[in-house]
Amino acid sequence: MAADERQKEENKSKTAAVPFSADPIHKGHIDIIRRAKEELGFREVHAAILENPSKKSRHTFSLEERMDMARKCLSHIAGAKVVSFKGLLVDYAYEQMIEDVIKGVRNEEDLKYETLLREVNDSQIRGIKHHLIKARPELAHISSTVVKAIEEAQGFTHEYVPLYVKQCLEARMSSHYIVGITGEIVTGKSYVTDKLIEIGKKRGMAAYNLDLDEIGHDILEKLQQPRYVWVREELGKCFGKEIMDEKNCVNRKVLGEIVFSALPRLEKLNRVMELPMEVRMRRELLENKGLIFFNAALIAESEKNYICNNNLILVTADKQSKERRLKLKNLTPEQIARRLGSQYNNAGKAAKLRSFISAEGYGNLWVLDNSDNSDPRNLEKLFDDIINKMDIYGELRFMGLWNRLGADGSYEAAYTRIREELAKPHRYYHTLNHVVRMLNAFDEVKDQIQNPDMVEFSIWTHDYCYAEKSKVNEEKSADFAYKLCKEAQLAEEFAKGVHKLNIVTKHNLMPANTDEAFMIDLDLLILGESDEAFDEYDDKIKQEYGWIPEEQYRTGRIAVLESFLAKGDNLYHTDYFRSKYEAQARENLERAVEKLRGC
Repeated sequence: MAADERQKEENKSKTAAVPFSADPIHKGHIDIIRRAKEELGFREVHAAILENPSKKSRHTFSLEERMDMARKCLSHIAGAKVVSFKGLLVDYAYEQMIEDVIKGVRNEEDLKYETLLREVNDSQIRGIKHHLIKARPELAHISSTVVKAIEEAQGFTHEYVPLYVKQCLEARMSSHYIVGITGEIVTGKSYVTDKLIEIGKKRGMAAYNLDLDEIGHDILEKLQQPRYVWVREELGKCFGKEIMDEKNCVNRKVLGEIVFSALPRLEKLNRVMELPMEVRMRRELLENKGLIFFNAALIAESEKNYICNNNLILVTADKQSKERRLKLKNLTPEQIARRLGSQYNNAGKAAKLRSFISAEGYGNLWVLDNSDNSDPRNLEKLFDDIINKMDIYGELRFMGLWNRLGADGSYEAAYTRIREELAKPHRYYHTLNHVVRMLNAFDEVKDQIQNPDMVEFSIWTHDYCYAEKSKVNEEKSADFAYKLCKEAQLAEEFAKGVHKLNIVTKHNLMPANTDEAFMIDLDLLILGESDEAFDEYDDKIKQEYGWIPEEQYRTGRIAVLESFLAKGDNLYHTDYFRSKYEAQARENLERAVEKLRGC
């Protein structure tokens, strides 16, 4: 047996560690971890993320966010396990009985650095093997720093990172939340877009239409940058001078008659227009923040799904509705047939879009019936679901809340202040993720709440202060919330109400009203979630109390969990939460107490 094969056989029973920042994880990282499994043959590979950055550097994403991205991106690699570590990697490897550390190297500079680092690590703990894997040529230029620089300049990063990571980058760095809208001719894509934008603005959220047709029209008729002048000249050469008007702009009606008459001509037009339109799209993204609807009939056909990260609305309509709308367009039957023949029907579009989602392992496809007799309330439901799934860091909802309240100053400053506090390294559960989880549940019950904006403001502020060893975090958070309300020039009554709602999350008082009852239940939502979600929460709480000796923590934690169980049927205070979560919460709490007693 060759030496390499012998080594691979030995590795089948071993675990290796691949350290990386994951800020964010990119395709180069994923490839190294995959090769550690497939080429080197290790039984298990720990994707090891350093918990805390040095004082001189600052991560764009919190540890929790980096681990979330890594888990999603590595879920398809059997035996890959995402972990975090503090201090020296070799100390982590030693404690975990890991004998092999694997690093990817992109160039000579990387090689020199990793060789030096190996010598340093050997001086601390000897006997741990360091393997260097050379990056594939097509991935050698990728780094987390490069990816973030591209996003900062509004470039597209889909060739560098998985689409879920691209979505996270756009949300965190650019405040972009892009949703594709597509469908057959006359299904009403523009109408749906306008209505969704109207709903967003009514809720205080910035919302825009990035219409691919309008971008194309601007290139053909208006834009005077040299490249777009050249594009028009090129189209004149391709399709004849008859498509040009006296101002050297393209007559779209004449061009349409030519290109829709033969598929090769349409393909030629698309080849000339593709890059100019993509560049123009990026230029428009520079100008806008918020919810952006990418409106394009041919997303599936042109495979532009990466622009909206596989988050897509397919607008449909019944035959009668489409026939009525076609008549209003004054198109001849031949023109209609040609246009329909240039794209997939809705069934074909849906199949193609689902294949994109399946291949990437990420995305959302919403199918909306926009027939003449469809229920307009479906648009509100669709909007809610889009926000719930895409507002991963809660920014859109905070923006909406701030603007609805007429708060003074920019929402960005207040949002960033809260988000950065929630990302501090001593937090494991009381983080932004906890807030977003509460917001998602709040969206389900806000119609039952008397002062929904007050409760939503309290969700954002109730854990702002979370100091180790402090017994008055809720009181300090309430004081911060009151001060923030006053700084934002909000009414005294509102500020006092928010202060009181913060205080009730101490969970030592009975709620005085419905809003307080919902606030308490939202804060305790996690107790009634799945076994897996509850166990993760329980582990994170233990990490937050890592400064307490083990036995003391065990005794104190049992007391806390049993105090919840002692509430009997009143663990949750509202009918909604009681019916949905009470039984699972009791089961989770009993299991956790039994586990602690068995330690």
